[in-house]
Amino acid sequence: MTHMEPLIEAIVVTSNNTGAESVQVYDVATGTHLKSYRGDISAQSTLCFVGQAEYLMAAVRDKPFLQAWALPRHETLQIRLIVPGKACAMAVSPSGPKYCVIGIAEKLTVYKLVTGRMIGVSSRHYQPVTCVKFTPCGNYFASGGEDGFVYLWSLASFIETLHKQDAPQVQPHFILGQHSDKVTDLAMTSSGMQGFLVSSSLDHTAKVFDLVTGRLIYNIISGTGITSVACNSLGSQVFLGNNNGTVNIANLLPHPPPGDVQVNGCLYLCFLVDKGFQVTVPCNFNTSTIYI
Repeated sequence: MTHMEPLIEAIVVTSNNTGAESVQVYDVATGTHLKSYRGDISAQSTLCFVGQAEYLMAAVRDKPFLQAWALPRHETLQIRLIVPGKACAMAVSPSGPKYCVIGIAEKLTVYKLVTGRMIGVSSRHYQPVTCVKFTPCGNYFASGGEDGFVYLWSLASFIETLHKQDAPQVQPHFILGQHSDKVTDLAMTSSGMQGFLVSSSLDHTAKVFDLVTGRLIYNIISGTGITSVACNSLGSQVFLGNNNGTVNIANLLPHPPPGDVQVNGCLYLCFLVDKGFQVTVPCNFNTSTIYI
């Protein structure tokens, strides 16, 4: 019988000031630095897992290519994917044949990772893409941009363009909505197309969309610009990271009437510092751990 290494919950971090150590891995429980992966500085909103956490992949900041690492090893893989421009957002499908969606300026470009072949391009956004997120099934993905628009796309529509000559530009499955400022993040419930998509924006709101109908259900209002968003698997709680350093929570159970929802309060903030310590900052909410 082979000895099994104990599983450790870890957080993977990229930063603009890590030099050649492009990706850092920390133990969530202790804040201990576990390992680093060498490479070029990664572009924001592009770090992705490929397969069953077999590889890490990220776009290179200020250069038009992607880099990847095998998780058991430290060195950068020798295979790099050249792309048409500097990536500003990226996501990899979580299941089935692996597809990669890359936001390059205002365009969305879809690649099949096994072959490196580009299978489709759409330029529906009017300003640069800021975030991309796949549904858990991998059949759809959402995009948000600096223009405030949030779109839901069918991956099959991009694949279909491979088999057509002079195919028209791929159109979104749903135009979910528009914020009045740029979209900063996207989050989905574990139920995927049977659940919710949440978008956050610097316009002080997070919008909750029903992916079955494409309709806006809730408009969550915060007191400041929202820079990141996460939700639990059921979509009953939405966590909002604000640009003033706080984290707010919105409870969606019991279900409030569709419309505006005010955030309820602040969470404890847990963050990692350079020396490997975990710091907890108390706020006005009696919870010390966030489970997503």
